Amino acid sequence: MTEEELLAAKAKTEGARVSYTWLKRHLADFDQSEESAKKIGDYLTAHGLAFNYENLEQAFLDLKSQGVTFTATPAAAAPVVLYGSAKPWSAAVDGSCFVPYVVTPFSQLSSAGPR
Repeated sequence: MTEEELLAAKAKTEGARVSYTWLKRHLADFDQSEESAKKIGDYLTAHGLAFNYENLEQAFLDLKSQGVTFTATPAAAAPVVLYGSAKPWSAAVDGSCFVPYVVTPFSQLSSAGPR
């Protein structure tokens, strides 16, 4: 593995950790839809903010204070794309790109894996 590949893998792992930690804190007030993820991603991009826990929280709180909502009816909420090579959250702190990573809510898991 080259140093470049190692750095990309490290950025991907760190992105997954940040996303998981942030989403875990916001289970009740963030619906995990692609639309909501895009709102956060667009905020980070517009303000030139790196993808990290503090900036996710800043974006979420600032957007909520502006009246933006992040909750939908349970039927409308879908698993969120936490980060992707295209939007919503694409730029890593080191300038690399994250690959798509989808969180499946526990309620949609079975012993055979995701439905």
